[in-house]
Amino acid sequence: MHRLLPLLLLFSLTSGAVFGDTNPRSTPAVPKTLAALQTQTGKQFFVAQRGSLLIAADLPRQQFDYVVNGIVACCQKALERTFFTTRLTQPVTIYIFQNKESYARGLKKFFLLDPISPYGHYGHRQRYIVINYQTGPGTLVHELVHALMAADFPDAPIWISEGLASLYEQCRVEDEGLLGEANWRLPELQKALTDGKTVPLERLFGSDAQNFRLMDESLHYAQSRYFCLYLQEIGKLRAVYQTFRDNVKDDRFGVKSVEMVLQKTLPEIERDWLEWVAQQRWSKK
Repeated sequence: MHRLLPLLLLFSLTSGAVFGDTNPRSTPAVPKTLAALQTQTGKQFFVAQRGSLLIAADLPRQQFDYVVNGIVACCQKALERTFFTTRLTQPVTIYIFQNKESYARGLKKFFLLDPISPYGHYGHRQRYIVINYQTGPGTLVHELVHALMAADFPDAPIWISEGLASLYEQCRVEDEGLLGEANWRLPELQKALTDGKTVPLERLFGSDAQNFRLMDESLHYAQSRYFCLYLQEIGKLRAVYQTFRDNVKDDRFGVKSVEMVLQKTLPEIERDWLEWVAQQRWSKK
């Protein structure tokens, strides 16, 4: 067992595919070949390609190589091995900026945008990721999950999309897979549990993107993440994801799939999950 990187970070609570949407009529086209990407970014950026992923970064060479051949390669392989049967067939372009200043400049220069968040986002219409690497590698892993899931489970509701993506904000590599670990979202969830303010799973599962982010957004993220972490810890995350994906036409929000895999009713599952949440521990290092 070894750690990929210390992926703990103050991650954007509003990052993700939906907030990454921009108007394709007003946003410049994203390069879809390595040569076009190098032409767009110029010599101050290193570029590389891994399968359908095109990557540009203004990082130092050694750090760039580590990001491409370490973080991206490892996470893509592990996620595809564990979850994603349908692989990317169309290019996804990843822009990694070394700090908030180059991030802001790059968004303005390449996309005519001001930062949607200070951390990064995934623009699913044009299939691109932008990252402020100064916030830590967990941001990159989170947005990479969105891009890979878009090909495999395009109809995924927001609770599992953000739950799975935020699960890997802090993770470790083990047996060629990624394992999420407890992170900074736990105290908010445990406080909500103590105060009797957790969102019922049925309502969380049924939330659309607007409702997910309109009220109690950070709690929705915490609950989604820690429900996925719970499924991981009882050995059911992969089965729930794949069962849900394969049956989404008849199970729009995943309730039937979760109940079928766990062989319990949703209220029983929620009770067991909340008992588990109460027992978790995390300390800021």
